[in-house]
Amino acid sequence: MDFERVLRTFIGFFDEQGIRYVVIGGLAVHAYGRLRPTKDADFGVDLDNQRRVIAFAESVGYETINDSRAFSNHVHADPTMGRVDFMYFDEMTAAKIFAVASENRLIEGISARVAAPGHLAMMKALSMKNFPQRALYEGDDVRVLLEVPGVNVAEVREYYERQGLLGLFDAIRKAR
Repeated sequence: MDFERVLRTFIGFFDEQGIRYVVIGGLAVHAYGRLRPTKDADFGVDLDNQRRVIAFAESVGYETINDSRAFSNHVHADPTMGRVDFMYFDEMTAAKIFAVASENRLIEGISARVAAPGHLAMMKALSMKNFPQRALYEGDDVRVLLEVPGVNVAEVREYYERQGLLGLFDAIRKAR
């Protein structure tokens, strides 16, 4: 996958259209120091922009393979464009996430707004809850994110507890 091309395509669209966004997923974790392979680009955007984002993805050749209120997933026939996933935030969640997102270098020559490490760790909780088989590599991501200076570990722990994942959170913390 040509991450530079994909990032420029979508970030350019977001900027041109005035759509708030953050990079999430593996590319975002990379910005905080964990280097691991990733096969897609993940973005978080306002729920109010979901239809516009999906229409744009389809206009540049992506096929929508999943479309729900919270997520959409898209794959391109051209392997260099790969897969792009979107998480849609309601207004309350968006306000929290966008307020503390920061500009970070993702790959050579490209910086973008990236979700804060604590928020990313919370998003990883949802991923592991929905897909328990992801706990091995997602847990390593969470471990790295929790060590970023300034992360409110207690807040992240409370979120895992609300999701019924306190045992998983504690196991991730112990594996350091």
